[in-house]
Amino acid sequence: MNKLITASSLDKVFPNSKPSLLQNEYSIFKNEVFHFQVCCRPDYPLFNCRIGVESPIADYITVRRVEPMPAHLATKRGECDNYIIKKKDESTLYPDLLRDMRQEGEILRQSLWTSFWITVNKDGQELTPGVYDITIKLYQDRTNLYASCDFKLTVLDASLPKSDLKYTAWIHYDCIAYQHSVEMFSPEYYQIFNEYLKSALRHGMTMLYTPLFTPPLDTEVGHERQIAQLVEVTCQDGGYSFNFDKLAYFIDNARKLGVQQFEFSHLATQWGGYKCPKIIAQKDGKPEKIFGWHTESSSPEYLSFLDSFLGALVEFVDKMGIQDMVYFHISDEPGNDQLEQFRKIKSVLIKHFENARIMDALSHGAYYYENIINTPVVSTDCVDNFKFREGTERWVYYCGWQRQNYLSNRFFNMPSQRNRILGMQLYLNGIKGFLHWGFNFYNSVFSKHAINPYFITDADGNFESGDSFIVYPKAGGVYESLRHEVFYDGLNDYRALKLLESFWGRERVIKLLKKQGMKGFTRYKRCAKWHLKFRQKINQAVMKELQAKNS
Repeated sequence: MNKLITASSLDKVFPNSKPSLLQNEYSIFKNEVFHFQVCCRPDYPLFNCRIGVESPIADYITVRRVEPMPAHLATKRGECDNYIIKKKDESTLYPDLLRDMRQEGEILRQSLWTSFWITVNKDGQELTPGVYDITIKLYQDRTNLYASCDFKLTVLDASLPKSDLKYTAWIHYDCIAYQHSVEMFSPEYYQIFNEYLKSALRHGMTMLYTPLFTPPLDTEVGHERQIAQLVEVTCQDGGYSFNFDKLAYFIDNARKLGVQQFEFSHLATQWGGYKCPKIIAQKDGKPEKIFGWHTESSSPEYLSFLDSFLGALVEFVDKMGIQDMVYFHISDEPGNDQLEQFRKIKSVLIKHFENARIMDALSHGAYYYENIINTPVVSTDCVDNFKFREGTERWVYYCGWQRQNYLSNRFFNMPSQRNRILGMQLYLNGIKGFLHWGFNFYNSVFSKHAINPYFITDADGNFESGDSFIVYPKAGGVYESLRHEVFYDGLNDYRALKLLESFWGRERVIKLLKKQGMKGFTRYKRCAKWHLKFRQKINQAVMKELQAKNS
């Protein structure tokens, strides 16, 4: 048996299981990011190991180690389908965290599989077209060659187009402050926060959740999360004044890094919008909580506050020149009986932002059909029955509930192809935006307490492992995950389909997808080998069109 073998990025390599999806060649477009794995199972412990890369494009190649992470709640019994990795309800380790290689060298465990994650062109630069041999060498004791393997990568002479897909993954600001022991929105905070944001943007995110006031998300009724408020409020002479300096800095910083849209935090609490977000104001020279769980969101006092605040905010938005970049939220996932709450808040909102784009996660269509929410974000299990009007910007989301009927999701216990297929599904269904709630939610369910994401990956027992975060905190920044990279591969599949569309037209590309068995968000070939081969067919079709065009 070869001591070192190459496997696809769609393989999840467990310590006790041999890689099953071997791969030693592939093709990509010249500005595409590509991943594969190199795996080893030594018969005896290896010490002081390092990985060497020999290739004409070695400067564009990075190596990280795949670490297994614990999953106490990997699957909710009786609530999932059969396209999962482990069918039994058991706690175990899943390959997920991508750790930087240790300068002092790595230790490889005896008789257990270790996987190294190889990334080509991490920043999506324009590589020179050609066929490149990549040789990976594993050294023990730093200099003694233990094993080597080869991969052949073809870089095609075409570029993926810039994505037209909007994508937001909610960053939880209190979790950064707690995990890194920094003061909220201090200079030290921004140094670390920017590493989170860069990771998100590098993986396709375009929109940033912006905490005007402490986001009223995933918080138990009566409980509070750490203050994350960018707008300074002062109560004076029976009215309010507002200072937007912190918000201006936040937005300027994000725009410099590449953020294209901003979604302002929710104006009412989650799951119905009955109460107000926590808002701190200076009153008689002291900070005081003026709104929160103790105040109704439809009360005259809060609506009067919103009237004053939104009147000041519209002037700020105009001054910043971000009118076309702003989205609003009222409340996340309301039930069917909160329409009046929404109408009252919306009436104040559109008084100042006449053409406000109001986006909220919805399972109940009434909010959209009755013209309260104009940018509905619909769960992937409900979207097939949702009647979008022409011209509506179509958004979808998934969270912990989308685990049946083969819906795409990113749980530890789901095959990587189930994560990646979303990109093709977004294209097929004409979706223009995708939202996920948990980029870095390092709290227990309802945010009762912080958790250690290296030991707890299921929000302390309520969400399947993998739902609540996709990056891990490290000193000064983040470690990314296997799931984060695979998700971005799916977004690049979307871009590849858009490239093919530029030659074929959308109708013909849709026919191709349907011919491959795709329909809605539940029907697709549940097979990683098919996915890899089909993506190569897309690449080949593009190159055939380019050759015909240039001949």
